[in-house]
Amino acid sequence: NVGIGTAAPKELLHLDCGSGEGLFICNDSDSADSFAGIYFGGHSTQHRKKAGIFLKYGGDFTGNSDMYFSSTTSVSNADDLNIESDANLVIQADGNVGIGTTSPGEKLSIGSTDENARIEILNSTGSVKWSMGRFSANNGLSFRHKYSTNAAVDYLTLVGGDGANAGYVGIGTTAPAQKLHVYSASGTIQSVVESDALSSSQTSRIYAVGMKSGGTDRWCAIESFYNASSASDETCGAIRMHASDGNESVFWMDDSDVFRTSTSQAHIGTTSGTVIGAQTSDERLKKISTDAFKYGIDDVMNLVPIMFEDESGFQKLGFGAQTTLPIIPEAVFDTKENAFEDEDNTKLGMEYVQIVPVLVKAIQELSAKVEALENA
Repeated sequence: NVGIGTAAPKELLHLDCGSGEGLFICNDSDSADSFAGIYFGGHSTQHRKKAGIFLKYGGDFTGNSDMYFSSTTSVSNADDLNIESDANLVIQADGNVGIGTTSPGEKLSIGSTDENARIEILNSTGSVKWSMGRFSANNGLSFRHKYSTNAAVDYLTLVGGDGANAGYVGIGTTAPAQKLHVYSASGTIQSVVESDALSSSQTSRIYAVGMKSGGTDRWCAIESFYNASSASDETCGAIRMHASDGNESVFWMDDSDVFRTSTSQAHIGTTSGTVIGAQTSDERLKKISTDAFKYGIDDVMNLVPIMFEDESGFQKLGFGAQTTLPIIPEAVFDTKENAFEDEDNTKLGMEYVQIVPVLVKAIQELSAKVEALENA
């Protein structure tokens, strides 16, 4: 053993240096891209160069040089280490680090001849617990996690390339079909947007926004809205949406489980607003006709009450839309739904509330006739 600076060398060559001192290896060439360093061999009899640590001289005398850590997997007996092509790790003078590349463009650049190479983080036993890497020919990116000895699961996938689904994000799937696709093979699929410190009139909300080319955006949102004026003083689930004319309405369930709507978010969670199914009857919102009411007892007598069985097999009472249409057309509406594969005869619906004024008018006429008979 040879000791430099020590009388008790522990290895074949032992340097005992003071602070700031060390082993200095210098390249005597002024040529750019020339190397100086230490070689390592893997066989005691062949003495072949199979690995090494090198400094690549930049050629400008300013220290613009890079460090190369190289090794080869070749099993030949030749001195076949190529410092640059066999470089596994490069530290550039600017601080950029390359693994598998000699020209890192960022603080850490990783290159591989394997198109599906991944970055892995191991646990204390050496098992892969988390990895990230390319997963498809379109340069998609997947984030994978592995529990214990179970198979690895891709939890997040980003689809790359320029295909129709480029930019799609998949959670739980490597084949997202939309901009955001959440998948679970079993159990409940949950996508959560949460805020746990809402002040009154603040919300946690998910939007769906769209507009035609050159038009104005319209949107629909699902939210958890906090209204300090609500009786329970807690957040309330609500649906908020635009009509095509841009008017906004909100829908929610009050504490009595009554479904309500309003144009004011200040009503969310309260008993204000209009009950869904109720009719807004403020006369200031109506253009009331001065014409005589055209329906009465004769129209009621023409109505055909029916008993019927719905698709679920329940017996019900009501009216038929087709038979009611020529009698009280205001009570019938066209859903525009092609439910019977007949575009010329779409499905009809009825608003039974429209029949109530006709019934009232009929009772009034009948009462007048009874009164006239009594006074005769």
